[in-house]
Amino acid sequence: MFRQLKFLLILLMILLSSFVASHAEEPVTSIQQLNNPQYTVGTDIAGPVLKIATDNLPKAEILKFNDLLGQFLALKSGKIDALTGNESEVISAMRNGVENIRILPGYLGSPIPIAAGISERSKIPNLREKFNAFIAQIQADGTFAAMTKRWVDDNDMNMPVIDVPEKSDIHLTVGTTGLVMPFSFYIKSDITGFDVELARRFAAHIG
Repeated sequence: MFRQLKFLLILLMILLSSFVASHAEEPVTSIQQLNNPQYTVGTDIAGPVLKIATDNLPKAEILKFNDLLGQFLALKSGKIDALTGNESEVISAMRNGVENIRILPGYLGSPIPIAAGISERSKIPNLREKFNAFIAQIQADGTFAAMTKRWVDDNDMNMPVIDVPEKSDIHLTVGTTGLVMPFSFYIKSDITGFDVELARRFAAHIG
């Protein structure tokens, strides 16, 4: 497990306030109000966010989207009344230009542990054990907490210099989306973010 994610709903506040008001007798002020057939809630097309949304909002109409950007656009156009998302990702989007939204108080569901997926076909011996030992080390020495503070809390997008060998018998291939701020995203043509730093640090760790 390398991060705990809490899920929440966000609701368009200014741009679509009249749209929301036309659906209900009173403004939406809590997550619980959205568990109603008159509301349409956006969520992921698959995975833990979808499960949390469907489990906790069984009476609402649920629309599935490939990414958070699609949900933001649907919210702006009035296609949905609210959306579910990763707290860090939503706050990062708000810090970087997404406007006129309000985060409803509280959380939907409980925190969910997210883990790295290790390929059984990897050519790196004992990769799972090496990664788990690496995570334990950076949690113990404060590196993990410092990374979380920079990327998630402080919205610092500057990737630190991490020395990785130019030549090595070990080659680490990591898959990521490049679509989820602050974990994996592009600045111009360069991919960056929390997960990218984590991968670089692990590559340096195993040489």
